[in-house]
Amino acid sequence: VQGYYLLLQEKQEEMNNELKKLAFGLEKLEEAKNSSDQLNVMLEKNRIEVSGKQKESEELLIKIQQQEREADDKRKEVEQSTTEVQKEKSEIEELASEAEADLARAEPALIDAEERLAALSNKDIAEIKAYNTPLPEVGRVLSAILTLLNQETSWASAKKELAKPDFIKQLRDYPKDSIGPKLITRLEKFTQRADMEPGLVSSKSYAAGELWKWVIAMEKYAKAFRDIEPKKQKLNLLKDKLKSKEDKLIDLQSKLTELKQAISQLNEGLTKVTEETERYKEEAKDLQTDSDRAEKLVFGLASSKDSLSEKKKKKKKSTLR
Repeated sequence: VQGYYLLLQEKQEEMNNELKKLAFGLEKLEEAKNSSDQLNVMLEKNRIEVSGKQKESEELLIKIQQQEREADDKRKEVEQSTTEVQKEKSEIEELASEAEADLARAEPALIDAEERLAALSNKDIAEIKAYNTPLPEVGRVLSAILTLLNQETSWASAKKELAKPDFIKQLRDYPKDSIGPKLITRLEKFTQRADMEPGLVSSKSYAAGELWKWVIAMEKYAKAFRDIEPKKQKLNLLKDKLKSKEDKLIDLQSKLTELKQAISQLNEGLTKVTEETERYKEEAKDLQTDSDRAEKLVFGLASSKDSLSEKKKKKKKSTLR
């Protein structure tokens, strides 16, 4: 009897072990099923992420293409505006050069006349003042000077001006750019006379001849200055127009720079999204591989589930007996 009891105990222990194994197998089957379900949920979530990233990439690409078209149009505007600005700059430089050249042609005679004025001595001026009644040529020279000084053209007025210690300095500092058309016309009454040729005047009086050369040089400069006035006005208009176009060009360049920066940022965003999409795709591959393995495991275990459950029931019945 004792031997039978021990044998029974051994069989029960074996049965219990078998039941544990069957229970463990069923538990693992359930775990595998749950794991497979979780992998499928993760895989679906990953697919949604990939789809979202692909959509985001497409939207970014559309924006980049739009911005690039806009930038291309803006670039063409900048090129056209730059060409116009350069053309007008050249026109301004050419016109300014012409005006300067016209004025420069009158300057050598003016500089020479001013140097001659500086060379006149008090003795030379005193020679002219000494006249009670000046020679006609000398009188006309002083009348022309008084005309420039906006003084009465009388000999008494002339002697008064000649007596001033700064008379020569007054002539050298004369505001030559202020000689207008009316004053030029008044000067021509003296300068256009055939009997006022510089050599002839100098032959009558050295000092008067030097003063006369200064008057003629001032008239020549004033006429040159008058003749370039239309060019100066056109120059000012061109400069205003150029300023407007330069401001427009600066604005276009600024907008083009902003577009380039925006495109650069969009490209950076696209690169980032593309990298994230690839990462999600790689994760999806790994998840799919794990899911396929889990499904095979579940399928394999599921096929033996019924037999495992039946065995477990039989074992339990057997144990109860």
